Amino acid sequence: MTQYFDIPLTSCVTTLSVVLVSQHGVTPASLSKVPARLVEDPREIRRSDDVVLFYGANMAREMTRFLAEAEKGLPPAMVLANRLDWDDVSLAFDRGAISYLLENRYAFLLDEALLCTARGASILDPAIAAERLRRASRARAEPSCMANLSPREREVMHLLASGLGVREIAAETFLAEKTVRNHLSRIYGKLQVRGQAEAILCWLGHLEAPAGP
Repeated sequence: MTQYFDIPLTSCVTTLSVVLVSQHGVTPASLSKVPARLVEDPREIRRSDDVVLFYGANMAREMTRFLAEAEKGLPPAMVLANRLDWDDVSLAFDRGAISYLLENRYAFLLDEALLCTARGASILDPAIAAERLRRASRARAEPSCMANLSPREREVMHLLASGLGVREIAAETFLAEKTVRNHLSRIYGKLQVRGQAEAILCWLGHLEAPAGP
């Protein structure tokens, strides 16, 4: 994930103009070498700014607001989230995010990631990178039964097909076990399957759900 440059990294990152959009007005502790300007109003963004860092939970919603209200558009955008939320990840990339890291895993790469993002390079948490590659590879051949699943339902199905049970899925997604069961019930209904085994077969492309009436 780390990229190397001919110019010393420290001299590069300290010259970046970074805009920080933080949920609670807090600066990431890992932002050690890069000075950042905290903003709340999208109109405070300048043409000279190199990158905007969205820090916190549900930052894709803030990206949506900033895109709608920024007078001159946004510089390259990066998200530093405190947990993995696939709905937020999906929406963030839909809104034009280039990089996405999780604070509890790869925050130590934040300075380097900001520099890469400013230069148009994508720096992703490995789990997110793997999922995006998986989706890209399946996009052309994805079973038709998957079309109606929401991003959250796809996340639950991915974990289920990976061998996780309800309790493990709940822990991984920060959901209550009852919520996971509700998701699974809706998934089975959408796929028109009789249970977990058929749902997994459908997810893996080995079973086509029956056509609707």
